[in-house]
Amino acid sequence: MISFRIIPQLFALLLVLAAPLTQGADKTAAMTIPAIISGNLLVEQHGAPPADSKLVVQLTEKASADAKPKVLAEQQLKPDAQAPTPYRLDYDAVLINPRYHYQVSARLVAGGKTLFAAEPAPVITAGSPGHVDLLLKKPGTAK
Repeated sequence: MISFRIIPQLFALLLVLAAPLTQGADKTAAMTIPAIISGNLLVEQHGAPPADSKLVVQLTEKASADAKPKVLAEQQLKPDAQAPTPYRLDYDAVLINPRYHYQVSARLVAGGKTLFAAEPAPVITAGSPGHVDLLLKKPGTAK
């Protein structure tokens, strides 16, 4: 017959033996798969952008038509007046749901105002590309 005094020691031994299993589960849950969306940003304007301006590029997820887009990645860049500005958005592919829609968008902001913006472009799912060039136009101008 087992003495009741030995039960706490058996329980402690069980915890020690199970520790490597739970540590491995934590590593699996924290797994990431790096992925990239890249492209070029071209601002449709004449002359140099304001000195305090910046380009803001975002990768967003839209789970449904009435859901608010969730930002998965963002990059802020200094605009290049002479040429397209390359961008690169790093994201975790583990977070991607093939049933959702993803898009990349960009805007040129200065003084807290959006001066130019690009139409959002689909990326990642539904056969969409991973390299997207965006043309930023003044808000309210035709496509």
